[in-house]
Amino acid sequence: MQKILIIDDKKDNLIVASALLKNLIPDCITITAQSGIEGLNKAKTELPDTILLDIKMPGMDGYEVCKKLKRDETLKHIPVIMVSAIKIGGKDLIKGLETGADAYLAKPIDEYVLAAQIKTALRIKKAEDHLRKQKETLENMVLKRTDELMQTNLKLQREIDEHSLTEDKREQLQAQLVQAQKMESIGRLAGGVAHDFNNALSVIMGTAELVINDVDPDGQLREDLDDILMAAKRAADITRQLLAFARKQTISPEVLDLNENIQSLLKMLRRLIGEDIDLAWLPGANLWSVNIDPSQIDQVLANLCVNAQDAIEGVGKITIETRNLTLDKDYCIDHACFIPGEYIQLSVTDSGCGMNKKTLDNIFEPFFTTKDVDKGTGLGMAMVYGIIRQNNGFINVDSEPGKGATIKIYLPRHESTVAEIHKGSTKEIQSGQGETILVVEDDPSILNIMQTILKGLNYTVLTSNAPEKTMSIVKKYAGTVHLLITDVIMPKMNGHDMAELLRSTYPDLKCIFMSGYTADVIAHHGVLDKGIRFIQKPFSRRELAEIIRKVLDEN
Repeated sequence: MQKILIIDDKKDNLIVASALLKNLIPDCITITAQSGIEGLNKAKTELPDTILLDIKMPGMDGYEVCKKLKRDETLKHIPVIMVSAIKIGGKDLIKGLETGADAYLAKPIDEYVLAAQIKTALRIKKAEDHLRKQKETLENMVLKRTDELMQTNLKLQREIDEHSLTEDKREQLQAQLVQAQKMESIGRLAGGVAHDFNNALSVIMGTAELVINDVDPDGQLREDLDDILMAAKRAADITRQLLAFARKQTISPEVLDLNENIQSLLKMLRRLIGEDIDLAWLPGANLWSVNIDPSQIDQVLANLCVNAQDAIEGVGKITIETRNLTLDKDYCIDHACFIPGEYIQLSVTDSGCGMNKKTLDNIFEPFFTTKDVDKGTGLGMAMVYGIIRQNNGFINVDSEPGKGATIKIYLPRHESTVAEIHKGSTKEIQSGQGETILVVEDDPSILNIMQTILKGLNYTVLTSNAPEKTMSIVKKYAGTVHLLITDVIMPKMNGHDMAELLRSTYPDLKCIFMSGYTADVIAHHGVLDKGIRFIQKPFSRRELAEIIRKVLDEN
């Protein structure tokens, strides 16, 4: 049975059209939709053989529906017959065809013309489906054969390479591969732990910040609350480092001149390492651009310089250097997981005590440290490793006991315009002006804290603990909802899908996403999709207030 989807905002038209089609084409099934959005959803679920589409509809007209259908890879092959209640002019016909429509009819429709158009569309689709299937079969056969040939060539190449490598070299590469696999496994575990930990920290920090201003500033309770808040912030830093290592840290990459960014950090780095250590800066000439979140450069250099400082007893020297570099196949054979190509090399060299083989073998593992128990968490180098891998880069370490160490980072070259360096704002926190904010969060403790904080900032607050309930909450509300703040990972429906559903009815609704980590719902491999506003849990009252005002004040 062939399926025909009829999209028309008038119920009477749907009834008449369905009856007419069943009479003209007895072996067809009709499906109806009373809006463009409903029609798109039914097209995706039902995959009809032909679509009969009205043009004049509120919200989303037929032209826009047709455009969306033809942009969708799974729907673009379905024939679309546009129907208009007005006289067809040349411009209307051209506009309809430009959107991808296969035919254009005017109401009232001659039933025999309609039947002929639909039967023709069904025959054409059937023929095209058959051709596509044949094409896919042939392409799959070619791909399979090509893959078999590639696998054979790779096998031969591996055999040749194995004969040319010494036994020691093979053992070295095997050890590197095992280490890389182990780091991936630990990363997945770290990401899951960090997610749950961030939710708990959000409640601890939020509650402490709310209570701290209501107690005697000189009393013991205030001192205890300060200790709680400080400990929570330290725990949040550790969690962020875990997410960086696991490559689940949410980032907004920019095309940068690495030399300019490092130059802007030198003053901070010199304060960090102290006066006894000389910091030398050797920028490479005509350096290529890189695509990376500027805050990640700060994190990487701060951690590497602190580690270098700890390795130096008394006076010493740390050298930061950049240069353009092309890695060839021979280099990558000797370094597992490296890929040939053009890179910017960032190296940090110190004159410290150096490292033995055992330390080098474990340097990137989380919680591994050679420092005293109270001197470090062992997450610094793990975080650096995660950041570099998240940005498709590579890292290696050269060191021997008594001869210092050199950390070499390789970031892929990026061909694009360099962005300006952003400077932080020094404005005071602004309270709300009575705007209405809808908060959606499945964790009741976080939801309560958010509600209290936002009311204290002079916002009107609506709350929902289940994304599927939010549409009814908004519809029942007599005023205007200015902003949606939603958790990303929730049961039944994620925050992104819920926001899209709300925006289909309220297109001007602004949105901020929040999460302990985002998976790939609003970010791909941790990189935020364009236009997404995001705040990482746990966050302070100040951070929340600043991003809300920034989003609400945007044009």
